[in-house]
Amino acid sequence: MTTSTAHRAARGGLVTLAGQAIKMVLLLLNLVVLGRLLTPEDFGLVAMVTAVVGMAELVRDFGITTASIQSPTLSMIQKNNLFWINSALGLGLAVVAALLSHPLVLFYGDSRLVPITLAISSVFLINGIQAQYQVELTRSLRFKALALTDISSNAVALGAAVAAASLGAGYWSLVIMQLTSALLLLISRMFVSEWHPGMPGRNGQVRKFLRYGGNLGVAQFLNYISANAPSVLMGYAYGASALGSYSRASQIATIPVNQVFGPLTNVALTTLVRITDNSAFNRAVGIMQILLGYTASLGSSFLVVFSAPIIHLLLGDKWGSVSPLLQILAVGITFQAATFVSYWVFLAKDRTVSLLRYNLLTKSIVLSLTLVGGFFGVEEMVWGYTAGLILAWPISVLWLRTMGVPSAIPLSGGLRFIGLGLVATMGGLLMPLTGVVELPVLASAIGWSVGLVVPLLFPQTRMDLRVIFMTMRQLIRPKPSIKGN
Repeated sequence: MTTSTAHRAARGGLVTLAGQAIKMVLLLLNLVVLGRLLTPEDFGLVAMVTAVVGMAELVRDFGITTASIQSPTLSMIQKNNLFWINSALGLGLAVVAALLSHPLVLFYGDSRLVPITLAISSVFLINGIQAQYQVELTRSLRFKALALTDISSNAVALGAAVAAASLGAGYWSLVIMQLTSALLLLISRMFVSEWHPGMPGRNGQVRKFLRYGGNLGVAQFLNYISANAPSVLMGYAYGASALGSYSRASQIATIPVNQVFGPLTNVALTTLVRITDNSAFNRAVGIMQILLGYTASLGSSFLVVFSAPIIHLLLGDKWGSVSPLLQILAVGITFQAATFVSYWVFLAKDRTVSLLRYNLLTKSIVLSLTLVGGFFGVEEMVWGYTAGLILAWPISVLWLRTMGVPSAIPLSGGLRFIGLGLVATMGGLLMPLTGVVELPVLASAIGWSVGLVVPLLFPQTRMDLRVIFMTMRQLIRPKPSIKGN
């Protein structure tokens, strides 16, 4: 990796994190404002649609976007061909989603789902057109442009949703938000991109992208099914209100995944594919896992301990049922972080077939446990889902060995940040039971803080924190003498 590329990739990571921090603020505003203007049923109705037809959005390009980013070279003709393939796939999936509107009514028993589904289906076409613009900006390491277009489209969409909800639009305000965000993202990225599509050509071979993307698309499909199984089953078995509560809990719990882990994939992938030395690659994997793991562990522990006051502050009194669901989901966040880096390794090493097999095993476990839990109740269903996430971690550790990453790297790092989160959580939950401090929230805060300090007694944990500090300092002020492979 050249000095210039390393510098830009490092700054790209910082820009991406800064952009996601701003998006997190927008998400919190979404939770606070729309949570008070709309009802759990409003959110549940839209979640019924997005849980099913959103599957099409996840696989709309069958992994072609990631394949394009991962490829060392991409010719102009290939860009044009991939643009038209993505657009055609987006159009096809928009039609499929629209055709699902009436089957969804039969499944859930609510006729309001027809117009909601028809409206949301257009998002697939818009995102299909936008995909290659995202690829071009990512390959050019223009992470600032990616962040700004993402933030601005989300901000305007949130404003439109709040205005619509204030005027009494109800669940339609959530539909308006999705449509506005997708359309503005497309327009803004078309405007800032230095590339614009031409007609498809015969000499631009895209078979390798389709092969790579096909395996990745199926793997993502399996991941989506397992992640959204609670939503589909909950809507069917327990109705829109229960699903609305779960969707709010899920939205808060997945903030680290959606706002940090996912967006950093572009940065991580463009960095890892340029590292050719195995030992340097494994060191980078270890550092990435530490960065993600400690961040997720702190967030997970905080949500478990302070779920009740968080829900009261963000959503108000009518959302009390969200708190226990949030606690359960938060437990799985740390384990998602522990396995997420393995996803980057699969992509960087072009092991999409192995990723497909891995997802087939782990997501089947998640889905099975979710189904079993669903027979006993809402919380039991969510516990089943979380248990599946926990079991996926040791499987990922063993699987990484087949790709040249020693098990000691993900296992030792994972145990350290999982242990930190566990100790902090126990301190926060047990301290109020002692009665030493009368105010429960203050007692939890003291216990949680003490729990964070205890792991610092171990030298390896302190070393991890030094690595995090040095990495963040490099992101802010990269040294001009950085050398890569």
